[in-house]
Amino acid sequence: MDVRSNPHVQKVQAKIRAICTPLCEEYRPFTWPVEQKGIDDWLLFEKLKREYLYRAA
Repeated sequence: MDVRSNPHVQKVQAKIRAICTPLCEEYRPFTWPVEQKGIDDWLLFEKLKREYLYRAA
């Protein structure tokens, strides 16, 4: 989630938005909780959460 604090990443995200918006009506940036630094951390967290909930049911 470097886009929250890094102006270079914010600039690139703006360029991506400018390219994608005309091509896709439903374009929107994706964010995840700060606790999971990268998207890979968030995906792992969500997978483990689903597995835990499945076992608990």
